[in-house]
Amino acid sequence: MPKAIKKKIRKKTAGSEIEVKDRLSEIKNTLKKRQKTVFTYSAIVLTVVLVIAGIFIYKYISDSKSQQLEYEAYKTYHNMYQKKQL
Repeated sequence: MPKAIKKKIRKKTAGSEIEVKDRLSEIKNTLKKRQKTVFTYSAIVLTVVLVIAGIFIYKYISDSKSQQLEYEAYKTYHNMYQKKQL
């Protein structure tokens, strides 16, 4: 029976860890530099989300009020013009 072929495990080099740390520090630096634009874009997105939520809430409230008025009108109309039983 043939022997199983074992895969060689590569050893981690110290250079890869240093590269990762350097890359993370670069990302932090770019975020610090662009913090004002990130804040501006996030404020714009938050405003848009709040406006859309406000529109949906207003639509829901106005729909419920119109249904109530329609029901009240229905009750009034049918009570006024209902034939009296003898």
